[in-house]
Amino acid sequence: MVPVIDGLRSLASRGVASSNELGKVDPDLAAYASVASGALLIDLGEATDDYLLFLRRELVETIAWAGNPNKSVVADRHDRLHPRKSFEAWQETVHGASRPWTETELESGLLLREHLLRLRDARELTRLNESLKTESQAGKDRSGSGASQREGRERKQSG
Repeated sequence: MVPVIDGLRSLASRGVASSNELGKVDPDLAAYASVASGALLIDLGEATDDYLLFLRRELVETIAWAGNPNKSVVADRHDRLHPRKSFEAWQETVHGASRPWTETELESGLLLREHLLRLRDARELTRLNESLKTESQAGKDRSGSGASQREGRERKQSG
């Protein structure tokens, strides 16, 4: 999955990227299309290398065409082009793709990312505040004990 994550990160806009054809992001993943054909990546910061990855399975789709779209024109013996002669229904089965990610899902991914980053920042700020309180208390304890030791020495000298 690392190539997928790297590939999606390179496509990311504001920390969110998606694909409904993972085989195009990494050709080796085409073999796993029935399990995971689509992905939504929410990058939580390169410094931490954290991310959320949502996967979608393949959605096999059959498309009906009015004639084979790959045979759109036929030239006659004088090299004149004519529309294809057969407009019989022709079906194509599409593999290796998932249901596309909607704009709402992508925007929800952005909102989730913002909330998770704020939560992480708040936790870090709380941790730093606790650390400062501990250091401040330790400093007070040291300065307080130093004064008590000085007072004890002064009493001994005067006595």
